[in-house]
Amino acid sequence: YFETILDWLLSLCRRHDEEQFSLLGIRIRNIMEMTDTLGRGKVRELMDEFARRVQELIRSTDLTTRMNQYTLWLLLPKTDIKGSKVLIGRIQELRSGDEIGLELTMVSYHAPSQMIDNETAKLLLARLEGMIVQ
Repeated sequence: YFETILDWLLSLCRRHDEEQFSLLGIRIRNIMEMTDTLGRGKVRELMDEFARRVQELIRSTDLTTRMNQYTLWLLLPKTDIKGSKVLIGRIQELRSGDEIGLELTMVSYHAPSQMIDNETAKLLLARLEGMIVQ
């Protein structure tokens, strides 16, 4: 579902110059260490809570998905680069208020300014995943 909507937005941006969206990837770098220390069940609860808090920061028209245990994607239709930077700041503030010590890496993407010709949602997510792991 997430990839289908992302493909649709990419097509829309290619067709209409005024269309735009942002995509934000959030990776929790220390998930394995947390699992070793706290256990799998507790980490799952913490991830669910973190995802819930992030969802409170975004609009009802934005989409979220977790591709795996440590990566959360946010699809932000009609959001420019400035808007995505504001959200990144809010997420960093959210993280700074936790006592768990989540270590986050984030990657952001804006269309159409960062679009690559013929790149699909699957390819885009794989490319950004590669950036967020580093």
